[in-house]
Amino acid sequence: MKNAPKLWPKNTSTYQGFYLMSPTGDYLGGNFGIVREEEARNLMTTALEKWKATGAAMRTVSTNPPALYGGNEPQPGSLKLQLAYRDLPRGDVERPTTVYVQNPYNLGWFDFSKEEARALLTKSEEPVTIPHSLFAKMATRTLKDAVRGQMSRWDSSALHSGSLTTQRILKAVSRSSYRLKGSVNLSENERRYEVQLLGKAVYDERLQAFFEFELVAVGQRSGKGGANGRENDLGPAPMGVAFKLYRSPKTSR
Repeated sequence: MKNAPKLWPKNTSTYQGFYLMSPTGDYLGGNFGIVREEEARNLMTTALEKWKATGAAMRTVSTNPPALYGGNEPQPGSLKLQLAYRDLPRGDVERPTTVYVQNPYNLGWFDFSKEEARALLTKSEEPVTIPHSLFAKMATRTLKDAVRGQMSRWDSSALHSGSLTTQRILKAVSRSSYRLKGSVNLSENERRYEVQLLGKAVYDERLQAFFEFELVAVGQRSGKGGANGRENDLGPAPMGVAFKLYRSPKTSR
């Protein structure tokens, strides 16, 4: 944004908020953090009047659809995953809620480069452990309690144990199917997340592309941190993270 005032708190780890700008990127208004309906309406009205005062003329905006993903632009041979974070059923135990948080969930993204994605493939019909550096990167960046709000990645020292294995379970012409299995033990100060991992993937060697990828992480979380909104829900309690292959609108089946 051009000509924007200082909008964000010092040392913040997030820039989320409600911001308005002109088609050329000039700042017209906004607020950091959560913005309720009435405030948003007032901000938009003020911003529109401010923009009109510049003499700008209304015109049709581009119909090109925006990118519907976060992270890197998908590249041939790479692997882009969409993540979903949510609490799991607790039996007869009622989950704490607030007026703003009734049935929370959150989304995220994770990218494997072409070289990293190849590490998930094997010709072995027995489980093969993927490189620890790749596993640690995925675990510390994605297996976090982000159900209710923002949570930064774990420090590398928080990964106390765990691994992910891959094994080929079926080959048909150029396509191979793989079983993924593993576990993770993450803890740092009062936060903890211990999970089991299970998933599958399908890769086409001729096209050099993944056609399926599903992985679930299920386990017990506890503690609070960052801006994840767990002040009244310290746990331990069950939580899951689901990984799914991202498909662009052009390639979705």
